[in-house]
Amino acid sequence: MMTDAHDSQTSSRLAEAQYQAASTIYGASQAAEILSAIVVFGGQHYQDAHLGLIEANAPDLVRIVARRNGNSVVAEDEIQPLDHYPAYDSLAALEYLYAPELESEPFLMPGERVTLESQGIHSILVIPMVVSQVLTGVITFTNPTPVQTPPQILRAMRNLADQIAVVFENRALLRTTKSSLEEVQTLYDINRALLAAQDPLELLRAVAETIAIDANTITHIVVNRTPSGDQAFVQHVISNKREQVVNIPLTGLPASHLLNGSPSEVVFVENIAADTTSLLYALLRDQAKSYIALITREPARSADVIVVMYREPRAFDDQTRRLFNAIADQFNIVLQNQRLLREAQTSAVQLVRQVRSLELINRIASSISSFTDEQQLLDTVTSEMHEGLNIDHVGVVLIQPDGQTGVVISEAPDRNARGSSFNMRQNPLITALLDDPSKPMIVQDVENDTLILPEVRTLLIGIGVKAVMILPLYVYGKFIGSVGFDMYETGRTFSPEVIDIARTMIAQVAIGLQNIRLLNDAQARAEQTQRLSALSQSLQTSLEIEPILRVMMGIGVDIVPTDTLTITLYDENTGLLRVIGRYQEGQATIDVQRGTLIAINDTYAGQVWSSGTVLMINDARNAPSKMGDALTGSAIIAPLRTRERRIGTITVGSTQTHTYGDTEKAIFLQVANQLAVALDNSATYARSQRVARSEALVNEVTSRFQQFSDVDELVNIAVNELGKALGARQGRIRLLTPEALADSSSGQEVP
Repeated sequence: MMTDAHDSQTSSRLAEAQYQAASTIYGASQAAEILSAIVVFGGQHYQDAHLGLIEANAPDLVRIVARRNGNSVVAEDEIQPLDHYPAYDSLAALEYLYAPELESEPFLMPGERVTLESQGIHSILVIPMVVSQVLTGVITFTNPTPVQTPPQILRAMRNLADQIAVVFENRALLRTTKSSLEEVQTLYDINRALLAAQDPLELLRAVAETIAIDANTITHIVVNRTPSGDQAFVQHVISNKREQVVNIPLTGLPASHLLNGSPSEVVFVENIAADTTSLLYALLRDQAKSYIALITREPARSADVIVVMYREPRAFDDQTRRLFNAIADQFNIVLQNQRLLREAQTSAVQLVRQVRSLELINRIASSISSFTDEQQLLDTVTSEMHEGLNIDHVGVVLIQPDGQTGVVISEAPDRNARGSSFNMRQNPLITALLDDPSKPMIVQDVENDTLILPEVRTLLIGIGVKAVMILPLYVYGKFIGSVGFDMYETGRTFSPEVIDIARTMIAQVAIGLQNIRLLNDAQARAEQTQRLSALSQSLQTSLEIEPILRVMMGIGVDIVPTDTLTITLYDENTGLLRVIGRYQEGQATIDVQRGTLIAINDTYAGQVWSSGTVLMINDARNAPSKMGDALTGSAIIAPLRTRERRIGTITVGSTQTHTYGDTEKAIFLQVANQLAVALDNSATYARSQRVARSEALVNEVTSRFQQFSDVDELVNIAVNELGKALGARQGRIRLLTPEALADSSSGQEVP
């Protein structure tokens, strides 16, 4: 009974002590008072203690706000990583750590135990502070000697720790609510003042009276782009409540950086001396130690910069940063509205400019159909775009037949860039353009942009280009080149209006090029058809091989582009191809009997003769050297064949690469077929002639034999006539005696 009474008294005293500690905690205004209350309750036997709160924006950091120092508890302000606490994983799990003796504590890692012992700690109690299952703080007790804490005390201290967490959470909520209300009120006041502002000076007054009351100077800088491309600066200033407007250029202002960027931007510089790379360092270094720059932009047109300056270095708290960031878009809207109001007065000028642009487009469109020459079309359009769009330089690049090289075909004004070439297919700028042809490629910094190839950069810098816009040029849906619009002034940009007009004009150029190429193709096909017909008629007029070859060297070389033409026939005696006709540099050579022999193996001509298929070479420089003739550009090699056999080959060559396409190949095959028929007819005719001559010779010799009765004369005539017919230099006839004839008929050998 006495034990039960004692336990009851102990529990009563513990409850009373816990109640007193809780009362102190809820009534305390300082963190040191709260820590002192829990130390008095159950942590008196520990030499050291501290109370830490988890940082709101950094959950891995703990801010120590109170510490026991000897017999007193004092306020503290120190940051410590959460993982510096022993067994901090248990804290994340919202469990406390109680180690009355480090040597026997199983939850401590060996390294943690060594660290604590090196600090003179042999007993530790770490209690998590939890609100809504979230760790909000830590209370830590340590002692250089083992300390035993009864379980009921531990449970009570755990409850007190949660109460302390609730107290700090409530205070944080109160502070946040109050701050939020003040912030909302301030934001409401500044927005109302901004909306009521009629000019920039009223905007500055609104800033000075609401969110920048303690600023020394507030400045509004306007950056406009003039038609000539020069930068003009207008400065409105409120300094010490005095207002002024200064219409002078401001040196040291990075206008290009101010004009380019997102529509709204806020820059905070707390110590300008320590941040010499800050945006306005050159302008403000002698006027302010800290500043806030609120920048609003209209792309490629203007920028407004409101600068709030402080004479001493200043740290900007979160509330200040939120307020300025919150009004950035509002500033942009108000300033744009004011600008639109001012621009309404100049609408007549804009209308005139739009009319001129339409006149330019109509003039180009109406004249497109009158051009029959690509160069004339491109020269005219580049000149019109240069003058009509107020562009410093316009250049047109067309892709060459090799599909890789781009060449400057036209430019305005002339900067000696015409004829310059560079790689188009391995060009990052062109690749990016083709990835999305609907958007122009604009490069504002030609000297440093990595999309520009070194050879292109050298060309552009050589003619003074600072910025460039590139639009693609398509004909028949195929990318054939690009049009570049160049600016010589740093910071100058391409307005949406200029981009739209340029696109329209380039579309007209594409239509013009398409019409010219259609017309040229039609004319070329008509001429080729006429020449092919003339070749066919001329080949049919002769049945001898040399006249056929002369016709081929005369008319055939004009049907497709030809720098060289080679005709070979298969020589059955040698098993090789014999060159019987060759055209090169305007000269024709024909040698049917003694022409150069070409091997069947390891030659393109032999390959074509063997396979019976056409071979087209686009770039002989990159092809293996297999031709009997040295080719420097492109070529088509076709077999000459009849229904029964292959008789040879024909090769047409050009000194330029990629000269021949599918159309040229088809036409050349017709030429080859007609030549093969003519050569076959010639061979048939030659065989018929030989047979006729042989029969005539037999008849003639027979008739002459009948005129002689003398054997000697008959023999002489026979030897002479047969020698002539056979082309022999010597001949003899041997006659048998009657005895030899008898021996021969009896089967005996005749000497």
